[in-house]
Amino acid sequence: MIKRLTCLIAVIASMALLCTAAAAQGTPPPPPPPPPGYTGPAPATGIVTEPAAGAPATPAEETGPAAEDIPDDTVIARVGEETLTWGEFLDQLHRMPPQYRMGLSKDKRLELVDSWIDGQLMHREALRRGLDQRPDVAERLEEMRKQVLAHYLRTDLMEADVEVTPEDVAEYYDQHIDTYVVPEQVKMRHVMITQAAKGAEGESPEDLIRAAAEELANGTDFAQVARERSEDNASKMRGGDVGFIDRRRCNALYGAEVEKAAFALEKGEVSEPVKGTRGWHIVRIDAKQPARQRELEDVSISIESTLRRKKQEEQYRDTVNKLRREANVTIDKSLIGKASPELRRDRPAPPPAEPPH
Repeated sequence: MIKRLTCLIAVIASMALLCTAAAAQGTPPPPPPPPPGYTGPAPATGIVTEPAAGAPATPAEETGPAAEDIPDDTVIARVGEETLTWGEFLDQLHRMPPQYRMGLSKDKRLELVDSWIDGQLMHREALRRGLDQRPDVAERLEEMRKQVLAHYLRTDLMEADVEVTPEDVAEYYDQHIDTYVVPEQVKMRHVMITQAAKGAEGESPEDLIRAAAEELANGTDFAQVARERSEDNASKMRGGDVGFIDRRRCNALYGAEVEKAAFALEKGEVSEPVKGTRGWHIVRIDAKQPARQRELEDVSISIESTLRRKKQEEQYRDTVNKLRREANVTIDKSLIGKASPELRRDRPAPPPAEPPH
């Protein structure tokens, strides 16, 4: 793995220097290669590859074994002695963010392979030109190598197995029991008239909410009034239904007065018009749920995950602190305070180090 990562690091550093040299000569630089673990489309190269004359067209559907039956060591692309295997390619696809995996066409998958090929070719060319022997390149490669190794050490420490006992989980639950309370909630409908509302005949918001209240008092169905009169687009087509809501969310959405009115009602009751932060409201309560304590068995998996992550972080920090003590680390804070990017404004900035994926 380290050999492959070192190869990819070399590609990045080499291409950065090629781009700089090309720009200095007034020629457009070649596109940069993908960073380590990059799984996006290949950069445009300006080279169009066409099939040889008389070559048969590629069939729309490839024949051969089912994808599940292809061995991981099957070679799907080769550049000299370097190969890309079926298993490595699947790993690349798996590392892609979920939103990019969906609808990944055959052409896009082929672009990923082309990207790998371009990277291998540019690496070979960089070595042929001796870029890896230049002191500035060697320094950059060593810096990136340290970052890659440090990243994987941190990953190993953060993923190390730690023990979380049932007693640990129970103790954490007892210490944080207030955080596992489901607050009181009401299932609420409302008719809302905004502050800026104006009726067809110039009625004010107060006039409009009073008209809605009169319809309800005369027996009109609440859901019908909400659909016809409410200006809350999120709920009006559901008959004003906003679902279950707790005090905090009700206050945040509609204001303290609406929250107070809603939670004072019993099931089936309808409020008088009440003014909130978004306008006037008439509230009806369809159901009520009292506050309840979530039991330990309901949250034990979540607590175990929290404790495991916490212990892994502590293990990582303990290791770093131990290494700091053993290395006799010192920091001259007086110089750090004087550092500024402006002190190097006459020099081109080095290409940024890409974190490994």
